[in-house]
Amino acid sequence: MLRPITPIEKRIIWLGVITVLTVILITLGSINRFRIFHTETGLRLLQDRFTDYKAAQDAKELALRQELDSVEKTLYTAPEVAAAPPPRRPSAVEQWELNRFKAIEDRLRALETYRYRTER
Repeated sequence: MLRPITPIEKRIIWLGVITVLTVILITLGSINRFRIFHTETGLRLLQDRFTDYKAAQDAKELALRQELDSVEKTLYTAPEVAAAPPPRRPSAVEQWELNRFKAIEDRLRALETYRYRTER
């Protein structure tokens, strides 16, 4: 038959149970802390990758916007009107012709005025 357990043996049993529970709790806490550390590290890496991806997308979007702006400027702006060149001076022959035409017009006007006066 079994002998009764003495109070010292009870203390030893309880000390063993408490020790085992303490080891289990410390182990579970360590595992949990490792999982949290691993998750935080993964999140940091993911955040860095997302930041790089976002910067690349922003650069592409900026280049696209600039290209579209240049296309819009070429399509929707008024065409450039060249400044009018300075008036050309007539050559000597053209000047002679102009003077001749003016002299002929003056003679015709004078003749018409003379004719008009004589008809009255």
